[in-house]
Amino acid sequence: MMCLRDILQFIEIKLQTFDELVKEGEQTVSFLRERRTALISAAVTGKIDVRNWQRPKQQKHPEATHEQTT
Repeated sequence: MMCLRDILQFIEIKLQTFDELVKEGEQTVSFLRERRTALISAAVTGKIDVRNWQRPKQQKHPEATHEQTT
């Protein structure tokens, strides 16, 4: 039978794992925002040519249906 100390240790380990995942997710979001900003800047300043750009055809992936714009 698990004692209270074992339960607390288990919870602490899980919380540490979750904290690491949250930190990794936040770093990824920050990196992607920087890349988006750089891409927009390059398009606006003419460093990349976007005149003939066409939106790709939508793929039928369930996770692709929720596009978030910020």
